[in-house]
Amino acid sequence: MLREPVASGEGKVVKYLIAIASILLLSLNAESAESVSKTATGLKRIQLVTDVSRIVPGQEITVALVMSPDTGFHLYWRGPGIVGVAPVIEWDLPQGFEPGPIEWPSPEKVDMVGIAANGYKSETWLLSKIRVPENLSATSIDFRGKVSWMVCASSCHPGIENLSLKLPVGDSANPDKAISERFRKIRSQLPPPAPADWKFSVTDKPGKILLHASVPGGKLPDKTAIDFFCDDLQVDSSVATIVKTQSDGSFTLTFTRPDFGPKDPTHFSGVLFSKTGWPGVESKWVEIAIPWKNE
Repeated sequence: MLREPVASGEGKVVKYLIAIASILLLSLNAESAESVSKTATGLKRIQLVTDVSRIVPGQEITVALVMSPDTGFHLYWRGPGIVGVAPVIEWDLPQGFEPGPIEWPSPEKVDMVGIAANGYKSETWLLSKIRVPENLSATSIDFRGKVSWMVCASSCHPGIENLSLKLPVGDSANPDKAISERFRKIRSQLPPPAPADWKFSVTDKPGKILLHASVPGGKLPDKTAIDFFCDDLQVDSSVATIVKTQSDGSFTLTFTRPDFGPKDPTHFSGVLFSKTGWPGVESKWVEIAIPWKNE
């Protein structure tokens, strides 16, 4: 006995239910790679995101702390300057899991009521690699992180949030291609180390620091296009840097020290920025770390 054709209305209902089921399935898959998204004063998104849906013993994974400021607000870089506090993640992981340091995207200048600082005005993904032990007896792992931050506009708002990302243990990581590509792009834009043939030295003067640099390989950027972001409190971020360039590919940056800078630092470090790019480097940013020499 032949079944009568499905009525057109019934067919539409079936197709609709199939579409809804597909959307729900995709949503469930997406939830397996991210924590619950939360909000706070000045932040429209605080969330942990990874690019895998399962943990494989012995394989390293990357977890991103995603923070998105509201319009007019900003977050801070690892070296915020003389105001602000950088985001911190305190991981609470099972024994054998080892989190690495945050990989910080390049900062930009932010303004805190007339005081210049170093931070981010738009959504920022802070990546951390986590080493997974070879032997796991658990069937799932809960990645817990206590996140603290400060977000500012005309006033500042510190915050603390506990985030949790649970992933099953499996034989295959089953990576999410879109998030993996996002991670790859973020890492490709991280400041590279300065080339080995660049030469640096620092001079300590009363209330000042002089950074001397020699950059071979091409024409230097105009002095108005050069800036520096110090990753600790050795530089007063609210005072403009004085830049002097020479035709031989060298330049000197003069910074003002804050009254409350670190005592006896071992290195002078941070990122150099050129608005027009550096010769021989496919980046506008380079990481530097120069030892202080005890004379």
